[in-house]
Formats: sequence, C-alpha cells, structure tokens
Amino acid sequence: MAMSFAELILILHVLGASIVIASAFYSVVLTIKQPISPEKLGHLRFIGRFGMGASIWQFFTGLYLAAHEWSEFKTSKLFWIKMALYVLEGILASTLIGRKMKQAASGQSKSLTVTMLTWAVMIVLIAAIGVLLVEDHR
Repeated sequence: MAMSFAELILILHVLGASIVIASAFYSVVLTIKQPISPEKLGHLRFIGRFGMGASIWQFFTGLYLAAHEWSEFKTSKLFWIKMALYVLEGILASTLIGRKMKQAASGQSKSLTVTMLTWAVMIVLIAAIGVLLVEDHR
C-alpha cells in the first residue's frame, strides 16, 4: 500500500515537532551546570538555529496539512487554540532566550540556567495543555 503525499507531510510535520522539543531539552541540559562557557554558548546558538529551522519546517508542513483539510480546521476551536499556543511559545522563546543569550555572551547575566529551565517548563505546560485539550475534545 502506497503512502499518500498528505501522509508523508504529516510524518515530516511530526518529525519537525520532535526536533523542536528535542532541541529545547538539549538546550536545558547544556545550561544545567554553571557557568555558561563560550563553548556551551556556541552550542546553544547552533541548537537554537537548528530548532528554529525545525519550527519553520513544522509551520510549513502544518500549513499544508491545514490547507488540505481546511473545511475541518477552520471551525475547530482546538486547532486555533493550538495555533495560539504555538505562536505564544515561539514569541516567548525567541525574545526571552535571545535576550538572555546576548546577556550571557556579554558576561552580564548568570541566570541563563533559570531562563532555560523556565522555557522547558513552558514547553511541557504547552504540550500538556495541548494533550488535555485533545483528550477533552474526544
């Protein structure tokens, strides 16, 4: 049985989401121990760019999937709540983490670990809200 194009896009979408979550947790692991060395900061920048690329990948595959089934998604409250959570997480992550990494690079901040742990907790909470919404929606 052959796989449809939409199924391939769905697999790529889930892969993108997995990479985003993995990059978030890897970033937290890098920042658990103080201080943040220049080498760790370089790794964080790389992982941040990698995670951003995966997030963009996830966005475009999700856009295709939503367009493919637009009649189903346009009236779904669950879909729009998940989109709002996705945008909220992206804005918070890019502004908070970006600001803290700039401060750490200039030696002004030693609280990057707290920020990364906060980011990880936010991702877990957003994922939990998404799962609870899906379970409640069934």
